Amino acid sequence: MYLKNNGIPLLSKLGISIANNKYLLFALFWLLVISLYAPAYRGGFYEDFCEFAEKYRKIPFSDFLNLTPSSLYQGVNLFHYVFLHLFGLSPLPWFLLFTFLHAWNGILVFCFFSRLFIRLGVDRGRFIALAGVFVWLLSPVVCEVVVWKATSHYLTSTALIFAILNLLFAWLDNNKPGYLAGMWLLYALSTVFLELFYLTPVFVLCILVALYAAKSIHKKEMVRSLTRVFIPLIIIWCAYYFTFTFVTNKATARADFDIRQLFLPEFVLGKFTGYTLYILGMEFMLPHDFRKAIHRFADHTWTHIFVGCVLAGILLSGIIRFRHGTAGMRALFTLFVLTGVSCVIILPMWFYDTFPYQGSRYYYLPGIFFYMLFVFFIVKIFSAKAPGFYIVLLYAIACTAVTSILTRNVRGASAVFYGILKNFRWQDEEKVFLLNLPTLQNGVGVIGAGEPSNFAYHFHIFCNDTLRARVYDVSSYNMTGMWDGAHVTVMDSVTLKVTPNQYGSWWWYEGFGASDYENEEYRVSFTDNGFSYILQFKKRLSPGSVVLYQVGEGWKEVNMNLLHQEQW
Repeated sequence: MYLKNNGIPLLSKLGISIANNKYLLFALFWLLVISLYAPAYRGGFYEDFCEFAEKYRKIPFSDFLNLTPSSLYQGVNLFHYVFLHLFGLSPLPWFLLFTFLHAWNGILVFCFFSRLFIRLGVDRGRFIALAGVFVWLLSPVVCEVVVWKATSHYLTSTALIFAILNLLFAWLDNNKPGYLAGMWLLYALSTVFLELFYLTPVFVLCILVALYAAKSIHKKEMVRSLTRVFIPLIIIWCAYYFTFTFVTNKATARADFDIRQLFLPEFVLGKFTGYTLYILGMEFMLPHDFRKAIHRFADHTWTHIFVGCVLAGILLSGIIRFRHGTAGMRALFTLFVLTGVSCVIILPMWFYDTFPYQGSRYYYLPGIFFYMLFVFFIVKIFSAKAPGFYIVLLYAIACTAVTSILTRNVRGASAVFYGILKNFRWQDEEKVFLLNLPTLQNGVGVIGAGEPSNFAYHFHIFCNDTLRARVYDVSSYNMTGMWDGAHVTVMDSVTLKVTPNQYGSWWWYEGFGASDYENEEYRVSFTDNGFSYILQFKKRLSPGSVVLYQVGEGWKEVNMNLLHQEQW
């Protein structure tokens, strides 16, 4: 439906009216995020977060602040300490906090792009910014960050980056010293959260250059901005880097971050293609074989050449035509450059190509620019015509549907997680052997097998009970359905055969695909092409020993006297 006076869709006018009230807009953002993630409200208390929970109970505050000696993450550690102190392990307050932070980032992102588009003279810029933010807020690539309680630093670091960028525009508009000091202080604070802060000065420089080339700021303002904003940020950046290398004796915070890879064109082009397909194409929802084919395509030499030519053509054309181009063209090219910059930190990082839920935290920040670029391009390519808005709306619905699938998977994994802890009643036995811990449920982490026992570790953290038994995690597996499990055949007094109840599973140990191993109590040998395994105890089990296998949310005890019969 259109308004005859200016041809702007009624939906656009409604969006602008909502956008004019920041409090109403934030409430809408938060309500949408809460509604979408409500099924997953109990999720996210696993893996790295457990270390925070354990250390909070065991070590003093000063040691907790320096929990990660390989990184200067004091801000991250302080965040977790405060909220563990306030909330403990209660799921609801953590859920409300993380959804609040995600919605708050949505407001910051909307304000930034609104100001950028207005400065660049974009028609309907506020509505485009609002549409882009809605797509990002509801997109599946943010799911891991909103759910997993160990990823608060992605939320807080993104908030700090966009707070600084909004202060930049406020300072350009009003030239008040308070905005300038605020940028310096927030940037200094961001250095103790996550290495995403490396990108902030680059974002600032790109924005200033774009505004200057678009004649939104004159030469004097440009020079003043460089000397009072960009250079101070670089000085803080250098101070951090020298402090970091002195304290940690390392050049980079993460072992898998190799800066040299950024100078390999085939590596960069392959990763950028993969990220585009992952973020915008949601290829992680396709069957595994299709995903492998897509990854091979992204890594093919001719794909690199084609993508390289396209990107080089866009970059060269944008630089040449920027000053004399339309407002839409200038904004589109600026978004293109900012999108590329947002990928610099994640390019050398590990690309998770197996499970749809894991690893998407890396795309939380880049996803903002990818989705905004996509929405801007679609809306502008159709000019003022309705199809552009309908395409964006349909895409937002598709993103919401995929995110809903992921949140339901988190709900299922959470039910299994709390179920196997709650239904464990063998605390006082001498030895307990767990045959099939669930590592993952539809790609969402539960509790994997390890040595020392990963189950015992989680039991100590999440259950207010004493575990006296010596627990052995024999192996773990990949769940797909809520009631997946295994069945057991007692072959003789010291030998068991363990087989999953469903196909599509595989065995894990210590975070990797399981292989034969042994310890002081037993030997494990995989058979039937790895589908089953043989557990052979080195001596007959003592009366205080229990062998358990998991089905769904509970445990069943193996009857060692029931020979040659499957126990389900």
